[in-house]
Amino acid sequence: RAADRDIMRRGLAWCARHGITSIQNMDGNLYQLELLAEIEAEEGLPCRVQMPFHYKNFMTLDMLDKASVMAERYNTEWLSSGMVKVFYDGVLDSWTA
Repeated sequence: RAADRDIMRRGLAWCARHGITSIQNMDGNLYQLELLAEIEAEEGLPCRVQMPFHYKNFMTLDMLDKASVMAERYNTEWLSSGMVKVFYDGVLDSWTA
């Protein structure tokens, strides 16, 4: 866990050094949100981070309750959830990449 937190710290520091003030981590991973919250509590975050709940095609609609919990638990100026990542796959023709 400490190693993962250190990697996140280094990535956030890199972003801040290069003028990046806000990022979206699209993994939608609760573990990563917990790590980011720990960093925020210990020393603050050098840039704002938003992370959605990743709703996957095998999940039932009641899993969206987890998204609501994430939104309530992680809602500070520097770390927030409150959005859902969804992929809709399929097209009407075969001309897309």
